[in-house]
Amino acid sequence: MTVDDDAARAEEIFLQAALQRRAAMAPNSTTPGRCLNCGGRCLPTVVYCDAGCREDHEHRCKLEQFGGRHR
Repeated sequence: MTVDDDAARAEEIFLQAALQRRAAMAPNSTTPGRCLNCGGRCLPTVVYCDAGCREDHEHRCKLEQFGGRHR
């Protein structure tokens, strides 16, 4: 791995953590240790069990904002 790979990986980790903290502060946050998307078990300090669940939930939220219409 190169320094650029390490930097990109670190950036992704920090971004994921920031997004999860932001989602945890949302009014529709869930029980600690439960994924906001699928309801599966996850670490108590995170909101989603994996990046796929986060992406799926964010996509559905965006669709709801636009009345279910795709842009």
